Amino acid sequence: MFTFKKISLYDDKKPLIDKKLWAQIKNNRLFVYGIDSGPSVKSLLGADEYKFDYSFDEENTLKIYDALETENKDKEFESRFSGEAGAKNLRDFASEKGIVFQFKSY
Repeated sequence: MFTFKKISLYDDKKPLIDKKLWAQIKNNRLFVYGIDSGPSVKSLLGADEYKFDYSFDEENTLKIYDALETENKDKEFESRFSGEAGAKNLRDFASEKGIVFQFKSY
């Protein structure tokens, strides 16, 4: 199973938008959280920030872990799902492998 507790996958501040993405393991479950904030978000959504999260139950967290190909699963997870497209890459990876997750945005 993953050994990380919490890792940053993306943290970028620009004049019009700040974007953050991180992953956390809680009770053997994977959670990936994102927050976009700044003037661009306000003009598009009328809100100060846009938050979203992906959650995987224990069984599907293990499926993500097992689907990674290298011995250092933590490092592979971080490199595969880091960056601005990290959340999309995770969503696509999970869908391709038949791994179930829940998505919420608020």
